Amino acid sequence: MSRVRPTGRGSYLTSRLFATRRGFTLVMMAIVLVIIMGCVAMTVDVGRIMVASQQAQNAADASALAAAPLLANPSDALAEARDAINANNQNAGEYAVTCGNSDIVYYGPGSNVPGFGPLGPFAQAITVTTHVPLQYTFGAALGLTQTTVDRRAVAVRAPSGGAPIAPMWITAATPYNYGNPYNLLMADGPHYPDIPGNFSWLDIPSGMSASWSQVLEGYPPLSEADQAKMTMHVDDVCSGKTGLAVGHWATPLRNRIARGSSGIYAGDTFDDFDPTNPRIILVPLCVYVGGTGTGAQFRIIKFGAFWLERVNSGGTTKSIDGRFIRYSIPGYGDLDADATSEGIYTYRLVG
Repeated sequence: MSRVRPTGRGSYLTSRLFATRRGFTLVMMAIVLVIIMGCVAMTVDVGRIMVASQQAQNAADASALAAAPLLANPSDALAEARDAINANNQNAGEYAVTCGNSDIVYYGPGSNVPGFGPLGPFAQAITVTTHVPLQYTFGAALGLTQTTVDRRAVAVRAPSGGAPIAPMWITAATPYNYGNPYNLLMADGPHYPDIPGNFSWLDIPSGMSASWSQVLEGYPPLSEADQAKMTMHVDDVCSGKTGLAVGHWATPLRNRIARGSSGIYAGDTFDDFDPTNPRIILVPLCVYVGGTGTGAQFRIIKFGAFWLERVNSGGTTKSIDGRFIRYSIPGYGDLDADATSEGIYTYRLVG
C-alpha cells in the first residue's frame, strides 16, 4: 500500500497557519502585558492618591478642630487654623498640604454653612479646604501627568443643650458678664420665688455610685455612668437639696481650688486655663418653679461655666467668689445652634 505524501502546497499552508498563530499570540501577549502594566501603574498611583487623600483630610480635620473652640474670636480662630495646617506639613514630604487664605472660611451667627446648614443666633462655624498636588508615578504612560486631591472639614461651635453639671443652681437672674468678679450669696433655702441669695444646691439622681460631695468636688473622676446621670438639658427640672452643713459643700469646693492651683494648673487664670482645671464648675442657671425643702423644683434656663476663686463659709453670709467664663466642650452633648446658653458651648466636626 502506498502512503499519501503531503504536497508542497499543503506544507506551505500549514507553515503559514503556524506563523499566523504565533504572530497572533505575540500580539495578544503584548496587549495583555500593556494592560497588566497599566493596572500595576494605576494601582500604585491609586494607592498614592489614597495616601494623599488621607493626609489632606487629616490636615483639614485638625485645622477645623483647632480653630473651633476659638470661634468666638474669628481672628484667633483663623490664625489657629493656619498654624494647624503648618504643623501637619512638617513631615508630610511629597504629600504636603496647600491651603490658601480663601480656603479657610469663618461663618458667623445666621450664616448658611455648606455641609451643615443655617447657624442659630449664637453659633459660629469654620470650613477648611485642603489640597495635595500629586505627580503620577506611572500614569504618564497612559497620558496622565498630575492631579490635585481636595478635601474639606466643617466644624461648628454652638451653645450646648446639655452638660454634666455640678449639683448647684445659680439663679438665672444673675448677670452673666464674662470675667467680672462675682460674690455669689447662698440662699436661705429653696422656699420662695424670690429666694434671698443667688445660689444653693441640687440633689443628685438616684442610683449614682459617687456621693453628693464627690460629685461636687469632681474627684475621684466620675464614672461614665455617673457623668451621664449628671448630664442635664435646657428645660429639665431639678430638685433642691436641703439639710447640708457648711462643711458638706465648702470642703469639696476648696479641694477643687487647691487641685486647680498646683501642678499643671499652677499658672492657670480665669482667662487662660487648661480646660480640665477642676476650678471650673459647670452649673445650671435656673428659675424657681415651686415646692419647698427637698421638693423645691428648678427649671434650667441655660448653663454657665464658673471659675472658683474663694469660698467663704464663716459668719452669717456664706458665699462663693469667682467669675463666669467662656467654656467649650469638645464634641460633648447636644449641638444646639438655637440654644440660649451663655457660657458653655459644644464644638465638633460636622462635615
